Amino acid sequence: MNVESIKSVILTVLVLLSVFLTWNIWTYQPNLDQIEQTQYMEVAISNKQELESVIRPTQILYHHDTTYGTSNENEIEKTMLEISKWNLDTIKDISQSIPDRDFLNFVHGKGNTEIKFSGKVPLGVYKNIIRINEKEFPEFKFDRIVINTIKGQDSLYFVAYDERKVYRASVNISLLETFNKDFYSYAYRYPKYESYKLSDRKMFFLPKEMVKLPQYKYYPIYLDTKKFRDALFSDPSIVKQDYIAQGEEYTDGSSLMNVYYNTMMIYYVNPAKRKNIPPQSDDLLQKSIDFVNDHAGWEDQYRFAELSEAEQKTVFRLFLQGLPVFNEEGMSEIVQVWSKDEIYQYTRPYFSLDFPLPSEIKENVLPTGKEAFEEVTSLRDFDPNLLEDLVVGYKLSRDPLEQKIISLEPAWYYRYGGAWIRVIFPERGGVRSGLE
Repeated sequence: MNVESIKSVILTVLVLLSVFLTWNIWTYQPNLDQIEQTQYMEVAISNKQELESVIRPTQILYHHDTTYGTSNENEIEKTMLEISKWNLDTIKDISQSIPDRDFLNFVHGKGNTEIKFSGKVPLGVYKNIIRINEKEFPEFKFDRIVINTIKGQDSLYFVAYDERKVYRASVNISLLETFNKDFYSYAYRYPKYESYKLSDRKMFFLPKEMVKLPQYKYYPIYLDTKKFRDALFSDPSIVKQDYIAQGEEYTDGSSLMNVYYNTMMIYYVNPAKRKNIPPQSDDLLQKSIDFVNDHAGWEDQYRFAELSEAEQKTVFRLFLQGLPVFNEEGMSEIVQVWSKDEIYQYTRPYFSLDFPLPSEIKENVLPTGKEAFEEVTSLRDFDPNLLEDLVVGYKLSRDPLEQKIISLEPAWYYRYGGAWIRVIFPERGGVRSGLE
């Protein structure tokens, strides 16, 4: 047998061996136990928050001859930690005992510590944060806590400012004396605030000096949108994905979840769950917090901002260093609309802010509170009855030069007729905007 014949035999053997191995791979069936198909998929949930982390004050005002105030997160946390140790008794409605002419002084008078919240908090929920030795709670929502530290006082007050409703709670006098010594007496450390009376029913306290705050830029961290799909749909295995303009669409034939690339937002709706059955406000807020905890978590510092029983709606807002963050397209909010015990609509961002870019941090100087107040109240067609709040916050936007970067710029914002609007200060010779 010559060399060429040997080569042919070896080649034939190799070809036959390859065919044999290929056939075994194609026809191989492993002996595996059948995996039981469950109805729901388990989703790893992270970043759960406790009530006291979500329902937090936004500002504390100390009313001496001069008013001092702070929005510093650490200072607010120390104050609320102290108050959470108190035992409150005998919750009583004393609204009728405070004449209208005395209400503003009752809240803002000398000797008072005024703790402000951005939204109306149900007392029945807040009892899980502060110690209240009462079994029955009134269906009452407050947006301020007032503590009077004048010697001899033994009360803490829950106040619904616009409604002029006040509930009194008894506190041990020694606790108020300690609070006076450790907190109220040291208020001079904080910036000075000036009062601006809008009407006989409302007064604003705004920083006396110009506000200096840093401007930040971030590269956002994108959250896995499939984590939200798996958390929101009862059976993710039947969910179909499709691509739409500027995003993706997921549906199981009943519910719908859209992912929008341009705003980095998720929009979920379940039309079959819409029913006009208003829940109790206590249940609405509690289950809204539980829902976020159980459906992929919070990520950044979101806090309770608004509650509407009529719309069955709750809003949680992004905060940065104790200040609220605003965006016209909703990129700084987690919003839920409920139908009894089922979620009907859910919108939220799918990005998180990590660390600011050090080279892009710049200090901004904002106008004084007086300038902001005068700018807003001088707008054409301004109605003082519609002005609800005026605060310093951050404007969130995509950087105009680099769309991948998120910019956070300090600015004045006012809440007017239920909507937050940025105060636009005119350039010299410019024209005011806002309501015009």
